[in-house]
Amino acid sequence: MMSKGVNTGIMFVFLILTLALTHPIFRDIDNIGARDWDTVEQHSEAARISLLEYHQPPLWNPWMNGGVPLLADPTSDILTPLYLLNIVFGTIYGLKLQIVAWYMVGFAGTYVLCRLLGLPEVSSMIGAATFMLSSYHSLHWTSGHYGFCAVAALIPWMFYFHIKAKNKPVNAVFAGIALAMGIFAGGMHILLLVMTGLFFYAVATRSLRVFVTSVVSCALFSAVKLLPAVEYLSEFPRQMRPLWCQGLGMWWGYSLEHLYYGLVGSYQLSGVWYTNFHSSIWDEYGVYIGPIGLILALAGILWRWRQNRGLLVFGLLGLSIAVGTDQANNPIWTVLQNLPVYSSLRVPSRWMLLALFALSVFAAYGASLLEAKKKKILVSLVFLALAADMIRVDYLPFTEAFVLKPILMEKGPFIQVASTLHPGMIYGQVYQLTLANIGDINHKNSLRALSCGAKNAVPYGFIPQYTFLMNRSELLLNGIYRGEAYLNYRGEASFTYWSPNRILVNVSTKNPNSLIINQNYDKGWMGSNYSRSILWREVPAGDSTVTFTYLPVSFVIGSLISVLSALVLYVHLRKKRPKHRKR
Repeated sequence: MMSKGVNTGIMFVFLILTLALTHPIFRDIDNIGARDWDTVEQHSEAARISLLEYHQPPLWNPWMNGGVPLLADPTSDILTPLYLLNIVFGTIYGLKLQIVAWYMVGFAGTYVLCRLLGLPEVSSMIGAATFMLSSYHSLHWTSGHYGFCAVAALIPWMFYFHIKAKNKPVNAVFAGIALAMGIFAGGMHILLLVMTGLFFYAVATRSLRVFVTSVVSCALFSAVKLLPAVEYLSEFPRQMRPLWCQGLGMWWGYSLEHLYYGLVGSYQLSGVWYTNFHSSIWDEYGVYIGPIGLILALAGILWRWRQNRGLLVFGLLGLSIAVGTDQANNPIWTVLQNLPVYSSLRVPSRWMLLALFALSVFAAYGASLLEAKKKKILVSLVFLALAADMIRVDYLPFTEAFVLKPILMEKGPFIQVASTLHPGMIYGQVYQLTLANIGDINHKNSLRALSCGAKNAVPYGFIPQYTFLMNRSELLLNGIYRGEAYLNYRGEASFTYWSPNRILVNVSTKNPNSLIINQNYDKGWMGSNYSRSILWREVPAGDSTVTFTYLPVSFVIGSLISVLSALVLYVHLRKKRPKHRKR
């Protein structure tokens, strides 16, 4: 009898499906990503430079928006174990390999969950294929929504350990670690949706103790990122701009017609605008599972909804929030928009992820109706037909995921420029500037920029609109740039050492003066006078060396909590390990 785990043969099948779906991203292997990939690639490269070139933890990001926190950014993904691929193979190759790896995480998780629920092998594979081959993943990957897709791939593991915790409580801790991985992957906002669904699942299945334990465990294990992120968000909360969002259709959810096309519409590309789709593009609405997946899911719901009330509640919660053409037609969404934290969520259609997962597991139940009647050949053919149909539709977004040819630029001393390309995401600009050791103070996708637009650093020059910096000499001087380190009055200031987290400056001045570093202030900077604008310090007359070090207290405390939590779990597991008698 086959083990309830995932054996090598099944994992190989999942790998073949993943490569069949994602192969377009490997056609031009050196191409970089468009849209939000620019920010993901920049975060990765900034961390990689900090670790490999300066041997520092990736705490500060001087290349974006005049200087912003890096690890504390809720969207940075640099603490996942899969980031090791970026370290070894480089940012672009590493991220493409990560896409494949996350698909495998999701495939394996959904399969073992279905097996845990008592479903047979091929039916469990159908559940995994329905979930992971959906256009939800390919569309969001194409748009550079790394955190969305990583959290989605972790959902089945959250359920798996949650269910196992009923008989073995320590599994609630592992459910919390799965949640923590979502935070490490930069999916904090999408994780909020999933955790809300898990709360209602826990209520429906009377497993609130498991849920609370997993949430506490998540907070403890993720403290190294969670505490700095909360501190960052408290100072620069994610601000909503209603008129802007309404102009893009971001207040709208699905109508029943659009829900149908989202599930079975066979032409879904992230850059394609559906003419009657509230002027919104597919990457926020596509959840293709095809007619086969939909029929199997409906059959599974009709057959086993009573035994799976919790899963049904999880899916219906997402569906009830996602469906509704505007705020007025969706009272649940209206309530959420007036609640703390939830008010920062701007796209109700994203809640459809919960419904997609529930439909996928129910599709496995629907398929088991055939497999239970000893018709394994028939259900195997259904699996092949389902996978072929979904890949036929859902590989298309990957054809437009990595389409930009990289531009090599000379690397020199750190300077900052002002980009006029809107919004700094489409053209892969901030990532390529980082490679050249150039900061872009106008990048629009950092939390600080989205919150208040603050960018107190002064640029060396401007990048003309619709062109790209080819040579540093092409920069247009703006007349007010005084250097990356300078004195307020007469005197000399020059770097003796520059790195993301630590800066040493030689100062020579005849009178007491003010040393100014051309980067945004953050309270994690030690050695700076307090300011909410620029990094600076009073210096005495004469020659001196001034040191600035970035080391937030929240990171130190969070690191201690995370390490101690890991040690406690390790000791607990060691004690629980059965002792083998000596022969």
